[in-house]
Amino acid sequence: MNDKIEKNIMNCIDLFTDKLTNILKKIGKNISNRKTHDTVYIFNKIIVTLAFLFIAKIAFDLIGIIGHNAIYLTGKTFRGILDIILNITINLSYFIFCFLVLLKVFESIFKNKELNLIENDRRKDTKLKKKMFSPIIDIIKSILEILTIPFILVIVICSIALGMNFALLVHGYLIFGPILIFIGLGIMCLSVVLLIKHIVRGGK
Repeated sequence: MNDKIEKNIMNCIDLFTDKLTNILKKIGKNISNRKTHDTVYIFNKIIVTLAFLFIAKIAFDLIGIIGHNAIYLTGKTFRGILDIILNITINLSYFIFCFLVLLKVFESIFKNKELNLIENDRRKDTKLKKKMFSPIIDIIKSILEILTIPFILVIVICSIALGMNFALLVHGYLIFGPILIFIGLGIMCLSVVLLIKHIVRGGK
C-alpha cells in the first residue's frame, strides 16, 4: 500500500469508528466516562476494521473473476495451471491485505497516546497497552513473513516456466502469451514480497 492508499483506508476506518462510537455514546451514558469511552472506541475500531475487510473480499473476488476470464481468452496453453496459480495468488493477496490492515490498525491504537485504558495513569496505561497489543503485532508480523513463502515459490516456478518457454522459442515454437503472463505474475509476486518485508520492518 502506498502512502495515499494507506491514509485513505485508515481515515475511512477512523471515520466509521467515530460515527459508531458517537451512536453508542448517545445510547449509553456510561460511555461518557473517559476510560470507558476509549475502551469502546478501541472495540469499535476493531469491529469496523473487520467489516471493512469483509467488504474488501468482494473486490478481490472480482479481480479473480476478471483474471480467470483473461487467462481463458489468451489460449489453451497452460491455462489450467495458470488459473490455479492465479486463484492461490488472489486468495493469498487477500489474506496479506487483511493482515497488513490489521497491523496498521493495531499499531495506530498502540501508538495513540490519547487512548487510555487506565484512567489518569499514563505509565500503567502504556504498560497495559504494550502487554496487550505488542504480542498481537508480533504475531501478525510473523504471519506476514510466513505468507511470503508461497509468493517466493511462485517466483521460482515462473522463472523455471520462463526458461522452458524461451527454450521452446529457440526451437521455433512461438508462444508469447504464457511468457507475458509468467513475467507479469513474477513481477507481481516479487512486489508483494518486497512490500511485506518493507512494512514488517516499520515502513509504510
